[in-house]
Amino acid sequence: MCAHHAARLRFDRLADEWFAAIDPDFYFTKDGFQPHRFPEALLAGKKRLERNAAVRGQVIMWQHLLVESGKHEVRLFETDVPKPVLQFERLPMIQVSQAVPESSWTRTDPRAKDMEVADLFEEEEAA
Repeated sequence: MCAHHAARLRFDRLADEWFAAIDPDFYFTKDGFQPHRFPEALLAGKKRLERNAAVRGQVIMWQHLLVESGKHEVRLFETDVPKPVLQFERLPMIQVSQAVPESSWTRTDPRAKDMEVADLFEEEEAA
């Protein structure tokens, strides 16, 4: 089983500016290519284990990838590289006087007991 980082992007317009809202996500495969049979249960397990630092790290990773993808660099042997259509800026750094307690980020899914990851692996091996 492989877990691939993914993200859902939503574009919102505020006044005259557009902003991309990044929602970190995962894509699960059996072997790196074939989609996993039970991705919803695996995602629920992954989200149950994630904390604020993990989500922040993913947002920073996506920010870096999006900002770098919009840079226009002409290299020695690539003379006709088109200028990117879409460019992103870095997120502004915001200083807050108090951190959000880690316990406030945890949510309990009422179906959590029904979605045990160990059971899914046993079903897949039997198939």
